[in-house]
Amino acid sequence: MASAAKRKPVYSHIEDIGASAAYWGASAASEITANAAAIVGSIGTYAVVTDLSAAAENDGVKVHVVRAGEYKGAGVPGTEVTDEQLAEVQRLINSRNDFFLRAVSSGRSLPIAQVRELADGRVHPAKDALNLRLIDRIASFDDAFTAARKVAQETLNSPKRTKQMAASPKDIKAACPGCSSDFVLECIESSLELAEAKDLHFAAIAEASEAKDTQIAELTAKVKDLESQLAKQPSASLGVDPMDEPAASTEQAGTPKEAYFAKVRELCETESISRAAAMQKVNKQFPELRRAMAAK
Repeated sequence: MASAAKRKPVYSHIEDIGASAAYWGASAASEITANAAAIVGSIGTYAVVTDLSAAAENDGVKVHVVRAGEYKGAGVPGTEVTDEQLAEVQRLINSRNDFFLRAVSSGRSLPIAQVRELADGRVHPAKDALNLRLIDRIASFDDAFTAARKVAQETLNSPKRTKQMAASPKDIKAACPGCSSDFVLECIESSLELAEAKDLHFAAIAEASEAKDTQIAELTAKVKDLESQLAKQPSASLGVDPMDEPAASTEQAGTPKEAYFAKVRELCETESISRAAAMQKVNKQFPELRRAMAAK
């Protein structure tokens, strides 16, 4: 309800009783009404823990809890409830209660300190609830419904109402294949239309794809750099003794050895393969070069 109230007016009406969790839900509305006989509030949290160990003992029953974990099985009927277990239950109650109080504080725009003062578990007659700002006005259901319908009609007929309805979770999932639950929640909380959700989804895909392409390009460059370094080192191929490429100063152009290594360099450059792979290919595809160099 809190999410809906951010996008449009939301009305809650309390008929006779709006207490505890029911009031928690109602507190998120844009406006709360209650009939004159209603009671409102019961802000607070509690749990009941029953210790039946004495009753079990009187009946001659002894309950054993075999556990892994100090608090596992706490409160099993027939076992003693210890002070430590009660303290743990109290910790959980305090945590849940804090959620409750903060929700009321946010929904009713009340200081949290004021809500804590009201959070004593009591219910209040509608008149007192109005003075405490727990509700906005006292009205019958018919009056509250008529007022809400009037606002809805005015909104629908407003010339300023050009924005479409926010997309539903089902529509978002259908239009954005592979999207995560976090993405759907983000779209809902931002009140995005379906077209806006789709644009956001595919923009994220494009960004991820671009980042991946950049990563691949960087890795490819590193591989080529390593191959280039390996190509400068002596290599052995298919049982052939390693041979160093002759320096230009010690070999005449056009010699068998020069022709052999020229072909190796050519394959390295044109096919982007390593020196070792190029030598294997030359040996296989140009055996005459290999034989001529060996004869030399």
